[in-house]
Amino acid sequence: MQEGHERGGTTALAEDGSHDDEAEWHFDGNSLRIGVRADNLIMPARGEPWPESYRVPLANLSAMPARFMSPSVSIAIRQDHMAIDGRQILLSGTAN
Repeated sequence: MQEGHERGGTTALAEDGSHDDEAEWHFDGNSLRIGVRADNLIMPARGEPWPESYRVPLANLSAMPARFMSPSVSIAIRQDHMAIDGRQILLSGTAN
């Protein structure tokens, strides 16, 4: 499910933002929300809710594939980076 964005995916959000923008990633245990300014990409997800939201510079999302080919994607937070199916993305901090 997606709100406020006509093209899908994190690469589209990254392309539409400025180099200095950040995406806020929030996971409540049932859905993953990735927000950039007024645009939100929301998708169903399962797992333990994150205790806080995380900020990722849009420039760091350019390494993400346009589409994941598996039906599920693993996302883990490790100190100063986010691991998404083995790809490491540097975090800029927490949003809370």
